[in-house]
Amino acid sequence: MDSQAVTSLAPVVCVRIDPCAMSTLIFPFGCGIVRSFDRSHPIAIHNSGGCITLFEWKAYASGKGRHYLDVGWKEYCSDFRVNVGDTCMFTNMGRHNVSLLVQDETGAEKKPSSCLCTVGLGHKKVILCSAQTAALLDKYCYVSRSVYVTPEERQRLALLAFVSPPKIPFYVFQHKARLYLNGWMRMQTNFSSKYLPATSTWCTFYYASSYSGIKVWYDISSGGKSMLTTGWSSFCECNNLVIDGIYVVRFNVAAGEEMVAFVDPLSMVLSDQ
Repeated sequence: MDSQAVTSLAPVVCVRIDPCAMSTLIFPFGCGIVRSFDRSHPIAIHNSGGCITLFEWKAYASGKGRHYLDVGWKEYCSDFRVNVGDTCMFTNMGRHNVSLLVQDETGAEKKPSSCLCTVGLGHKKVILCSAQTAALLDKYCYVSRSVYVTPEERQRLALLAFVSPPKIPFYVFQHKARLYLNGWMRMQTNFSSKYLPATSTWCTFYYASSYSGIKVWYDISSGGKSMLTTGWSSFCECNNLVIDGIYVVRFNVAAGEEMVAFVDPLSMVLSDQ
């Protein structure tokens, strides 16, 4: 079931495709790409046609460092004309991104065919080759309750969050009039409990790449609920947040540093692509 390794020198690894590797791609033992990535984090494979596909790392139970791609790989081979005898050359691009060059048995590069199952992302395309890949994408975009964004918008945001540091999902919220008048905004618990500090603290909010930030109190209640309180109304008023407008927040929570957040209108984030 194993595929034949040609070389495994970091940060490039080449894998020759045999019949079994058409459905399960096994990376050579100890290759640099596997060692440099967080095993719990999916990887994005960029091909020469400008398409990006997300895959989940998997490891054999033996614990001998053997990692592989299975779900969606068969469809990927079909979509991009990867055949038995071809060589796949993976190059580590950093931040869980890998470029893929496919060569045939003569050493000539194989240009990927167009794929119909795509979602537009500016000049690139996102390929959702399986329900599992779509679920991985969804982890990188948290949408507050009662806020509606289209599936395509969610997928585009999720991919942007995936390839852009820091590795904290985008948080999408709608600016409600009653919350603004009350002077607070509640955060989605399954987002804040996983990615934000467990204790109350100040957070400096910046709007639309502004150099002037406003401090907002990030409050954790005794019941574990998180809210933005003191300073939130001032931030909304100073930056003219539109009532019922949809906004995207990126939190930067670096160890030993004050929490920082960047807020942009959803339309601006998507148009920047």
